[in-house]
Amino acid sequence: SKSTCDHCLKFIGPLENHIKHLIETSAIKDKFNFDFELPFKDTFNPKMNYPVLCSHCKRIIYCSEACRDAAWNLHHELSCPRNDEELLNNTIELEKYSLKYCDNFLLGIKLIAVMLKNARNVHSTKQLNHNTDEDSQDVFKYFVRGSWVDLMCLQMITPDMSYQELRDYVLSRLNTFSSLVKKILYKPSLDDDNPNALKLYQQDYIDQLLGLINLNCACINMFSPLTEYFEAAKNGDPQHPNYSKVQDLDLLLKESYTDHLPPYAIGVGLCTIHACFNHSCNSNASSVGSYGYGVVKEELEKSGDFAKVCILAIKPIKEGEEITINYLESDEPNSSVRRELLKIKYLFDCKCDLCSSD
Repeated sequence: SKSTCDHCLKFIGPLENHIKHLIETSAIKDKFNFDFELPFKDTFNPKMNYPVLCSHCKRIIYCSEACRDAAWNLHHELSCPRNDEELLNNTIELEKYSLKYCDNFLLGIKLIAVMLKNARNVHSTKQLNHNTDEDSQDVFKYFVRGSWVDLMCLQMITPDMSYQELRDYVLSRLNTFSSLVKKILYKPSLDDDNPNALKLYQQDYIDQLLGLINLNCACINMFSPLTEYFEAAKNGDPQHPNYSKVQDLDLLLKESYTDHLPPYAIGVGLCTIHACFNHSCNSNASSVGSYGYGVVKEELEKSGDFAKVCILAIKPIKEGEEITINYLESDEPNSSVRRELLKIKYLFDCKCDLCSSD
């Protein structure tokens, strides 16, 4: 019942699939039984794409053949289980493990597959040299970096566990993920004599890569016809037998997804340009999702491309002045609180002008 394209994150119809996915992945899973036909669907005219499956495994869905082919060439060729039952079982295990513990694991294995494909291509064309590893990392040059294990230990600290117990717990998660990555991607004939491929399976390297994802990934709010559907349903016939069920569902989903605007479709991506912006508590720009921001939403609707993070100026910026964003997206007045939050979430001590002057 997944409801967005695995490549570009566009919404994929029908509406029922989107609702089922939201219910399954939210706190209302055991509170609401979605067993009725949606009324009033003829009262609005959404732009919906319909699923295109991976041609090989028939499991991953896309909004178009173009997205399917792009994902295949980028990473899915390496992780697709095709007709291999053992590989399929490992893939399903990774998906379940990711949903239970850390959804960035799914983004992690995609990124590893992209880097692995590049390492294999370079090696197969006999261009391997001492600069290859450094060159392949240029895209991450200005990213915030840090250990995923260290980051999780800071964010998950609890009086119920000693620090060592917590660290052992987080390391066990990393170990399981690293093991599954190798089971899914490793090919002895392609990787054993390729040092740039072998390092991608090392737990320490995967720890740093997951840390890079967690510290730099951005939330992407996506356009969803479901938002418009619920608005249209409010004007439907109150006497319809399913009218109250739809209103209850709308309310429960909004309560369950209070951190998201809008509450019905959100994705996560590693946006290379966005991740290069430095932080300032007194920033001159703001990072926003692509839906619901006036002209930004209108322009993206025209192009049909919603999987973007947009940087908007929030005050005049002089020519040559550095553009900065606020990683906390808050107006917390206490510099000590801001610094503590930044240390926990991003592993650095803030020395921006505002913090230095407090």
